[in-house]
Amino acid sequence: MQSGQPVTVRLAALNAQGRPVDYSGTVNLSSSDSAATLPSTVTFDDGRASIQVTFATVGQQTLTATDSADATLTGQAATNVVAPAATTQFAVELPQNVPTGAAVTVQLAAVDAQRHLASNYSGTVQCGQLRCQCNLPASVTFENGYASFQVTFATSGSQTPDGDGQHRRDA
Repeated sequence: MQSGQPVTVRLAALNAQGRPVDYSGTVNLSSSDSAATLPSTVTFDDGRASIQVTFATVGQQTLTATDSADATLTGQAATNVVAPAATTQFAVELPQNVPTGAAVTVQLAAVDAQRHLASNYSGTVQCGQLRCQCNLPASVTFENGYASFQVTFATSGSQTPDGDGQHRRDA
């Protein structure tokens, strides 16, 4: 899993033989990653619980659940947290057909070399060097790998602005 990326963790109460049991207690949660975001407690229902965890530190990390009434009841799991993928390009999405003069929303996603979302990207991109017969904003700010803005195209034809100043139609 990637650091900074929230994941759903499913917890199950097990007996000594590793079989599920009906448990409805509350457990205290902790992690070896002191910068992780997780709830401090969770209550089980029929022996199961789900939580959201966001690990922040790269490397081997653990999550520990300890019964709030009986500290001898505990469980632990480990995972390897990796650095988020580096942003190498931006994916641009806009409607295929847009009437000239009509405002449309352009959606951008920061992606890595394999075109996976780089959800850690929160930068600002300057649009001033893009050559386009349209009203581009001066800059666009990304949050969690995404950005969007409104644009109005002034001329007909295929005009998808991209970072190298060319116009091309995305498939």
